[in-house]
Amino acid sequence: MNEDSVVTVRVFGVPTTSGCDCGTQGRTWREATEWVARSLKTRFGEQVRVEYFYLFLDTLDAFPQAMDAVAQGAQPPLVFIGDGQGHLGELLSAGERISGPAIRKRVEALGLKAANTN
Repeated sequence: MNEDSVVTVRVFGVPTTSGCDCGTQGRTWREATEWVARSLKTRFGEQVRVEYFYLFLDTLDAFPQAMDAVAQGAQPPLVFIGDGQGHLGELLSAGERISGPAIRKRVEALGLKAANTN
């Protein structure tokens, strides 16, 4: 990747009525995603974009690959990491907690470096 590259992290979850989701210690998946987004933005600046979508509400037409993953048995939340050019990218995790460290490691493996903090 060159230094102008953008990595997009897309998280697909489901709305909850209870106010919390399993595995997020009282946070909803959307709140966990927002926390991860802030952390990645601090580390990588504008090189990383994080987006959250509700499965079955936001994804039917825009992200058929996410729906295909569910049809094949993947459980939410689904975390995809792609190239920022409209490609959904690879499925990093499904049915697990939203892991900031795992996402950061994958982003770094794609060649992004921490933004200059000077």
